[in-house]
Amino acid sequence: MSKENRKYLWLLFLVPLIAYGVYTAIRENHELAKYGRYTIGTTVSFYSSAKGGKHIWYEYEVNEIKYKGSSLYQHDAIVPDGRYYVRFSQINPNISEIYLDKPVPKHIKTAPAGGFDVH
Repeated sequence: MSKENRKYLWLLFLVPLIAYGVYTAIRENHELAKYGRYTIGTTVSFYSSAKGGKHIWYEYEVNEIKYKGSSLYQHDAIVPDGRYYVRFSQINPNISEIYLDKPVPKHIKTAPAGGFDVH
C-alpha cells in the first residue's frame, strides 16, 4: 500500500471518530439543557489524561443510585471531598457536569432524591 493510500485510510477512520465525538458532545449538552436537574457532587481524586491534562473524578447520587463523572481540574477546586453542584440528565443520570466554581454552602446537607429543579 502506498503512503498516499495509507494517509487516506487513516482519514477514513479518523473523520468518523471525530464526528462521533462532536455528535455525542452536542447531544449530551442538549439533553442537559432540556432535562437537567441539580444535585450535590463530591470530588474523589485526581487523574492525568494521555495528553498530560489534570482531571478529577466526582461522585453524585440520584434516586439512591451512585454515579461517577469526570471533569477538567480547576486550580482552586478542593479534591478530595469538595462539595459542588452537579447538573445531570433526568432521563440519563450518567450524563452530568460538575460546577467546580460553585461550591455547595455548608448549611445545605443533602439534595432531594431526584435533584433540584431550577427552571
